[in-house]
Amino acid sequence: MQCHRDIPDEARSCRYCGARQPTLDEELTRAGRDVAEAAVAVVQRIAEAAKPAARDVVRSARPIAEKVTRAGTRAAEKAAKKTEPLVTEATKATKRVARKTARATAAAARRVTKAAKAK
Repeated sequence: MQCHRDIPDEARSCRYCGARQPTLDEELTRAGRDVAEAAVAVVQRIAEAAKPAARDVVRSARPIAEKVTRAGTRAAEKAAKKTEPLVTEATKATKRVARKTARATAAAARRVTKAAKAK
C-alpha cells in the first residue's frame, strides 16, 4: 500500500491508489523481519550501555589484583627467607659428605693400588 489509507483486510488492492495489497505471508515475513531488526537494535543498545559498567569493573578489579599479587610476592619472599638457612645448611652438609666420600674413595683406591703392587 502506497497511500497509507485504511482499506478492508480482504481487499487485494487499494481502491484509492491501486497498489497491490500484500498477502498474509508477505505481511508475516515483513513483521518477522521487523521484529528481528528490533531485537538486534535492542541487543546492540544493551551492549553499548554495558561497556561503561564493564570498564568500571575492570578499573576497580585492577588494584585488587595488584594488591593480591604484591601480597603473594611478599609471602613468597618471606618463605624464601625462612628456608634460606635450611638450604645453606643442606648445601654445607652435602659438601661435607661429598668430601668424606671422596677421601674414603681415594684412600680405598690407594690401598688397592698398594696391594696390587705388593703382589
